[in-house]
Amino acid sequence: ATPISAHGSYTIPLPSMNFNYGFTDNLHLRLAVAETIARPNLNQFAPTQTDNSSNQDYVVSYSGNVNLKPIKSWQADASLEWYYHRNDMVSVALFGKKLRNDITSVEVNNVDIGAVGCFNGKPCAPLLYSVVQPINGDDAKIYGVEFSWQHMLKNGFGIRAQFTHTWSQTTINGQDAGQEAGVSPTTWSINPFYEKGPISLSVSWDHSSSFVYANFTEVDGMPAIASAYDWVTATASFNITKRIKLYVEGRNLTNSIVRTYLNGDRNIVWASGAVG
Repeated sequence: ATPISAHGSYTIPLPSMNFNYGFTDNLHLRLAVAETIARPNLNQFAPTQTDNSSNQDYVVSYSGNVNLKPIKSWQADASLEWYYHRNDMVSVALFGKKLRNDITSVEVNNVDIGAVGCFNGKPCAPLLYSVVQPINGDDAKIYGVEFSWQHMLKNGFGIRAQFTHTWSQTTINGQDAGQEAGVSPTTWSINPFYEKGPISLSVSWDHSSSFVYANFTEVDGMPAIASAYDWVTATASFNITKRIKLYVEGRNLTNSIVRTYLNGDRNIVWASGAVG
């Protein structure tokens, strides 16, 4: 084991502006522009490394890169909202983001990391590794449209629904890398509910279409593609008193599993796991 240490820092101002214009009491236009950041996960920062070599196939997977910068985004959205009754609403929104320093992983082959190997009586020589490490990509663009609807009846029953379609494109090391990783082109949700008196009941059915999970994998030229999936969440609550509430929640009630395939080939499973 070899101790490793590293240091990094940054200071970033984050301006933002929000605007709301009411055409009438029931029809509103909202505009927003902001610069935001998303910090890398702590495990992506940690300057540690894991040696996954086997059968003289040398791969070092770095679990962190202290030089990572936060993902920066200039984002804007505009929404038109119509409150056609007191608790009922229909809205349409357009949004766009331009990401900088987006985080992805790359593989660099034939890297001399200072390790030496001696095999079968041959002279000792440096071992060349393939190094997988998180880096900041160049930039990414994300655009989309979202439709939302909420309607409540006088008896306490109601429904919420939402549909979003997104277009994305990312550039890494000056090259077009296709869709932005982790962004589903199409998502929708349906949420029937009941809210009256001390009782609140809700069931949510959410869907995500197939999307790029990782632009780069251990196999050159084969991105990881996640399959489409659905998941169901249910909640129930009862107000025993004004200060005491009994609350129950069930997640992923259909036991959905996210499966990821290399290049979308169903015969090459890259990873899988339960939703939520």
